[in-house]
This record gives sequence, structure tokens and C-alpha cells, in this order.
Amino acid sequence: MTLNGFISSKQAFLPVDIKCEFFKMATVSADSATGNLILCSICVEKYKTPRCLPCMHSFCHNCLSTYIASVCKSTEPRLGFKCPLCREYIPFTGANDKPEEWAKVFPVNVALQRLVEKPDERFCDACLRDNETENATGFCLSCAEYLCALCTKYHRKHLLSKGHTVCQVEEIRTGEITHEFGKYYRCSEHNESIKLFCGDHEQPCCLMCAGTCRSKHRKCENVDTVHNAAVYLRENDKLNVLLKEVRNIENKLTEAKQEQEKNMAELEDSFDEMTKKTEQEFKDLTEHIKKMKNKHLEDIAVAQKRGREKLDQCASTLEDGINCAKKCCQNIEKARKTMDERELLMNYYLAKDTASQLKQCSFRTKHIKVTENKASILKELKDMESLIDIDCTTTDHHVIYNLSTMQLPIVPKFRIEEESVVSIYTGTFLSNDTFAVIDHAFEGQCIIYDNAWAKTNVINGLYRPFCVVQNLDELFVTCTGTMSIKVYSATDFQKLRTIPMNESVYGIQIRNRALYVACATKIIKTDLSGNKTKEFETEGKNNIHLLLTNKGLIVYSNWVLDTVTAISEDGDIIWKYENENMKDPFELEEDSVNNVVVAAKKSNNIHVLSNVGEHLKVIENITQPVFIKMNERMNICCVCSNRNVLNVYRV
Repeated sequence: MTLNGFISSKQAFLPVDIKCEFFKMATVSADSATGNLILCSICVEKYKTPRCLPCMHSFCHNCLSTYIASVCKSTEPRLGFKCPLCREYIPFTGANDKPEEWAKVFPVNVALQRLVEKPDERFCDACLRDNETENATGFCLSCAEYLCALCTKYHRKHLLSKGHTVCQVEEIRTGEITHEFGKYYRCSEHNESIKLFCGDHEQPCCLMCAGTCRSKHRKCENVDTVHNAAVYLRENDKLNVLLKEVRNIENKLTEAKQEQEKNMAELEDSFDEMTKKTEQEFKDLTEHIKKMKNKHLEDIAVAQKRGREKLDQCASTLEDGINCAKKCCQNIEKARKTMDERELLMNYYLAKDTASQLKQCSFRTKHIKVTENKASILKELKDMESLIDIDCTTTDHHVIYNLSTMQLPIVPKFRIEEESVVSIYTGTFLSNDTFAVIDHAFEGQCIIYDNAWAKTNVINGLYRPFCVVQNLDELFVTCTGTMSIKVYSATDFQKLRTIPMNESVYGIQIRNRALYVACATKIIKTDLSGNKTKEFETEGKNNIHLLLTNKGLIVYSNWVLDTVTAISEDGDIIWKYENENMKDPFELEEDSVNNVVVAAKKSNNIHVLSNVGEHLKVIENITQPVFIKMNERMNICCVCSNRNVLNVYRV
């Protein structure tokens, strides 16, 4: 167990006072406290292997395990649960696929176990070890031992035990004990105070962890003091960065949950409308039709229940993620406000672990649509078992579409090969889930595929076209050969106008009704009519692809210098990415968690960067990728290889 509700088998530190905090729940009267204090609030029997939660409430191991398995069975993935007693949310960053095993990760409440075994103990345990019998007057909650008055006195004075909580036996029996959460952080392996921080493992540790010959931190190179590690977190604004990242996840999950609630209301309206319609249709029919009416309403009820259950399950999963993110934010806020460096350090890295767990979870939304297939010939009613077929169609969508957690080569895919295509550089998903591909030939074309990847339209008469982008009901196509931008209707693909640029134009993006065009040696910003408003200097002479991120950055790749550079709207360089394993970087893309994705043609891989330019992952064995485009609603990625083959991956 770790601090403030985070549990992980990977962590190696425990608050020493956690075993005693079950007394927070002891609020019963004096005449019944002794009995109720040792009763599990779930089974109302004496505790059997009591496990203590971070909220300081204890439950039998089997009771807690059954409870967790029960509340977790309705959602996938599950990130935590609420305490059965106080309903505080408890995130879990361990084995999410086996919630029935979570209970064993929580520590046994040794003090409570001892009270269950010997509730009326009268003699001092320390004296009994010396074959002496002295009446017990106190009980050490940290050692789970009864103590006499003299042993209590020296127990409180001894260096190793002076921080222990010792209370009077009579206080235990009246159930009037309440303690603050302990703030002494110790290594669970050596029970020593946390003094160091291992940057290699991102884990606090004690002196013995770093100094003993068999310690896993002994050979680590990045071991520093807790003070220096805390100073680093503060000076580099790590807490605020992590807080912003988690709040972004929370906002996405909240929006997704609101979408589910809206869909649930729409679903209810659909059922109401269908029911009224059915009542009207059955009004004048015979008794036989009345029987079919009842059957049909039963089908509607079953479909309604099935649809509600699916949406409830999805909403519960999203709420679970929201609760986890909120709890993570609370811990980060505590770290920001605390003056205790150990508390700051551990809260930060625990929050970071939880944030990483959130990003790896494949959150999905469901959209349920009610359809009906009515029979066309009413005279056949007597031979029909039901009037209308009821069905609920469900479509899953990723809430967090994080390419850094995906493995493209191992998922199903299919290819689209065009013999007439000479050289594809770019492609993009349009608003109606169709896909547009540009053939950069002397007599080039823009090819439109529908959502089943069948060719539906072709725009011809383009001289060296390079890139296409959609703005509302218009398509903007850059044409290098004519140094212009051609504008077409996004509905019937008829040409609307030409925007002369007098520059060799390549990649194009649109933001806030402004065009951003890559021109090899610079990036030009214009309005939608082509009037130049700004010009950005770029490094090198081969900058033909660009991306406008949700963070307000302008990112461009240079396929000769093998660099990816991000600049601000003021033209200042924010970050630059180079990697010896990235050769010939081409098209850029952004996923839903603001990672920047780079198709590296010559190195046969795809690089995934954070929104601050940090290397996250390389997806290898992608043959000469020219671009990667993602459609979160359809859960697919489209990758162009060898400039003429489209690989569509289902993710």
C-alpha cells in the first residue's frame, strides 16, 4: 500500500502508522464498543485476516475480495473501487485484469488482528517474554502488543519506538481512539526512514537500499537525496506539468461521460417514440395482433435493458477513470502545498504512475442506435411472430487514442494498391469519414475513398498536387507545379476557385480560419483568400510537411536534416527532435493525448513524441512510411508505404 490511497506492488515504501488507523471507524458507545470494534462491517462477524484500506477502514480479507470483485465485474478496464464504508475512491495501479486478487495487496491490520485474538488480554507481552506477569495498562498500535505501565514508559522513550502510538487499554475498549494519518515514511524492505531517491527506478529508498551489496539500487547511477529530488521537481515545474496532463485526461473522460448521458437520453426518447407508434399501429387490430403487440413490447423492453446496461457499464468505466484522475489530482495538489519533501516526492511519483496507467487504459465510449425493420406486407401479419424487429447497434470509440501504447504491425489490416498512382505524399480523413489521397504526379489527382475503402471520386487536372485539407465544406489542395492552392467543394468536388501563392507550396493546415502552408524554406500564414499575414523562418531548405498541434505549436519536419522542429506563433523554437534511428521524416500527426507522430520513411519506422518533444516510442518494421493518419471514431489508422500502398490498421 502506498500513500493517500494508491496501491501498487511495484512500490517499496509504507507509512508505519497505517496499521493503527482502523480506529477512525470506531464511533460506537462505551457499553457496546468492545464487541463492535472487532466486527467486520460487511459480514458483521469477528474479523478474519483484516485488511486495512488507505482510508483506514478494515474488512475481512474474503469480504473485501468479494466486494472488489463484485463492483469491478461491470467495467473494463477497472482502475479502482470505493470503500464499502466511507465511499472514498481508492485507485489501484497493479494487476487490473484480476480484481479478485487486489485484497491481498492491502496490509493485514496486525493490531486489529491481535485485538480479535485476545480482546481481554490482561498481561504485558514484553514482561511475558521474560517470564514475568504484569498487568497490561497500555497497547502499542504500531507493535500490536499489550504493555504494562513501566514498559509503556520506556517504550515511549526508546529511540526506535518513541514514535509509536500507545494508548490505554480502557480507551481501546470504549472505542474512543482517533489518530491522525502518520507522516513517517519508511522503506518496506528495511523499515528504515526514506533518505534517498533513485532516478533510474524513479523510486524513493533508504540508505540500506543504496548501500547493501544485494540491493537493486546499489549499481544505479542516478541516486540523489530526497531534498535534491524534491528541489528538482519544484524547480522544473514537474508537479504542474503532471497535474495539467491528468486534468486533460479527466476532461476528456468527463466529456465522454457526458456524451454517454446524452446518448442515454436520446435512447430513452427513441424508445418512447417507438412505443407510442406501436400503440397506434396496434389500436385497431384483432386479438391475434394484440398478442404480437405484447411480444413486441417485450422485445423493446429487452433491447432497452440491454442498451441501458451497455451505456451504464461504459459510463461506470469512464467514471472510474474520472475518479482515478481526480484522486491523482488531489495528490498532486497535496504535493504542491506540502512542505514535507518526502510527501511531495512520493505523491508526485505515485501520481505519475497513475497517470501512466490512465494513458495506457483503452477507454471507449459506446453509441447505441435503435433500428427497426418493419414488414412491408401487412396482410402477412397472422403468419408473423412479431411485427417489428428490435435491435441495438453499438459502436465503440476510444476516449484516449494514444499511439504510444499501440503495436500497429500485430493488428488486422488490409491494403489498397492503385496501379495508376505514382507518388503519394499525403492523405487525410474528411469530415464524413471518407479518405482523400493526393498523387503527386505531373498530371496528379486527388482520390476519394468511402468508409469501406472503395474509390468513389477522383479530382483530376492537378499539376503536381501535394497536400489536401478540409475546412467546413471546402477542400484546399496545394499544387507545387502551379504555385497555387486549388479550392474544391467537399460535397460534389467541383472546383470553386484558385488561390495564387507565387511559392512552391507543399503541406497545408488550417486553424482559426487561417492557412499555414509549408514552402520548403519557410512557412507562410494567410487568410482563406490567400492574403499573407505572417511568415515563419525555418531551418534548412526541405521543410514540406507541417502540423498544427492542439497545444498551439507549429511543427515541421525536414527530411534532409532528419529533424522535427516545433515553433510558437511568434516563430520561437520551442523544441527540436533528432534521433539516430529517425531517417527521412515525412508527414506528422497528433493523437488524442497530444503526442506527435512522425512517419520516418528511410528508417522504416514511426516515432511517437510527447507534446514537448520527448521521445516516447518507436514503432518498427513499417515499410517506408510516408504518412500515418488516425480516425478515432472509426478506430483505425491509415499508413502509406512506398508512396503507393495504403495499409489500414484496425486498432
